[in-house]
Amino acid sequence: MPVKKHAKKALKVDIRRAGENASSRNSMKAAIKAVNSGEAKDHKIALVKAQSLVDKAVKNHVIHKNKAARLNSRLAKAQSSQK
Repeated sequence: MPVKKHAKKALKVDIRRAGENASSRNSMKAAIKAVNSGEAKDHKIALVKAQSLVDKAVKNHVIHKNKAARLNSRLAKAQSSQK
């Protein structure tokens, strides 16, 4: 446990950020899973939502930009094969 005041504050901030990152990552994964499983009603809207969440995760430094490019590419490839 931190002893100094600034270390205690840093720990609280780290915990809050970890929760936000986990939430962002989980929603992104759920959207990707919905597209890949084909359970979404409108596949096109689900694809756009998933790609948007991936891009937001990059903007917030949750995932690396190359991983986002790979995920978006795979989503688009899945979309074209399901037509």
